[in-house]
Amino acid sequence: MEETKGHCKHGEFILTEGCPQCIAEARINKTDERVLCNYEEDCDYREGAYCKGGNPDCAFGKNYVEHKPKETILNMKDVKKQWDSGAAEMERQSQAADHDIEPAAETALVKVKPEADQAVIALHEQSLKLEQYAVALVVTNDGDVKSATNDLSIISGLKKAIEEKRKEYTQPINDHLKAVNEAFKALTEPLTEADKITRTKILDYRAEQERQRQEAEEIARLEREAAERRAALTGEPIVVPEVVEAPPEAPDRYHAEMGTLGKATIWKFEVIDFVLVPDEYKLIDVAKVGKVVRAGLRSIPGIRIYSEETLRVNAKKGE
Repeated sequence: MEETKGHCKHGEFILTEGCPQCIAEARINKTDERVLCNYEEDCDYREGAYCKGGNPDCAFGKNYVEHKPKETILNMKDVKKQWDSGAAEMERQSQAADHDIEPAAETALVKVKPEADQAVIALHEQSLKLEQYAVALVVTNDGDVKSATNDLSIISGLKKAIEEKRKEYTQPINDHLKAVNEAFKALTEPLTEADKITRTKILDYRAEQERQRQEAEEIARLEREAAERRAALTGEPIVVPEVVEAPPEAPDRYHAEMGTLGKATIWKFEVIDFVLVPDEYKLIDVAKVGKVVRAGLRSIPGIRIYSEETLRVNAKKGE
């Protein structure tokens, strides 16, 4: 079954998960009511980095009345509106399936200038506020850790929302680019193949010319040695054998009416004994090592395997 979609001022979202931007705004609006503690000494009248009020030694704190954060994250009218929107869409899809109605044609538009997109601007503003909140955050107990976990869940939701917004811009472009590249690849494949065939034939011709030239030189050398040995054996003068005409050495450059072709030499290599290769030319397969270490391997000669603590946040859906 397809996930029910809802709509709000930020656009479309999965109804069972809620809009991450709305949730983030509610969280930010809640924290905006709190005031950072400016007391320089150790203060027992603070919660994390924020003033709770009541400190008799603090001119601000003793007159400060703590603002209680709002408990309601989303307005229930908005939730009902989002639900009704999603339910109506499900009903429309159901009726279309019952009557075999083809979905309305859609026109795909390529978006540009995300910096001018109000939804993107709103996401950026929320990100800046969360960064400010993270800088001011103080973690001194498990309660602070739980509060920070909520913040990380909101951050995760915003990152997901930003990534989805990025794909709204890039996916149509990437799909179109892929289609265009494939089309032009098909157009140029015959030319690529023609280029390859022509070059191969020229190189084969030059290689054959060089082979014949070297063979003719070898024949001439052997005949000359045989003549010298015959003269030494019989005492007769050396009879210079008739030289076999060899093909001339292939030129380095050819000039034609429409262009010039020149010889280029490139150097290549192949490994014949890996053990003899100096260490400076050997490369560790980082991906392979990482894979086996994550799979449980704990000992590899020459490699230190260690662990580091990190954090994994699993945001609850619909909160």
